[in-house]
Amino acid sequence: MPSYDPINDIVLASLPGIAYWVNAEQQIMCCNQAFADLLGHPDRRPLFGMSLRAIPLTGEQSPLLDAIIKDTAHVLSNRESLESDETWHHPTTHKSQQYRCKREPMLEGNKVVGVLCIGDYINNEYTHIERADSQLSNFIDFF
Repeated sequence: MPSYDPINDIVLASLPGIAYWVNAEQQIMCCNQAFADLLGHPDRRPLFGMSLRAIPLTGEQSPLLDAIIKDTAHVLSNRESLESDETWHHPTTHKSQQYRCKREPMLEGNKVVGVLCIGDYINNEYTHIERADSQLSNFIDFF
């Protein structure tokens, strides 16, 4: 099973959109600050090792986390990628932001051992999905 690695942490932390990696038990192995910010956490590191279901949230963040748990479970059980456009409410700025998220199963042989999600901002003029897609492919190859 994959475990925390400082190199993977550096790579994930450097991505500009949201990024997180959970294991098969839906524990956060790593995430970037943009993801932690969306969940209302000023520091991403305390989230490492925490189950998605155990993350303390404000009331407005509960639907967001419910969707993350549902989509992660879908990827884990179906062993297939999941791409979606999502609108998430930022707890600090109180603004809604649209993301295009791609979740990929992480495989060890035939076994799904985790899910990697990379999401990029969507605006009216341009979507960054090509960049997110490229980042995701490179990151999965890196593992």
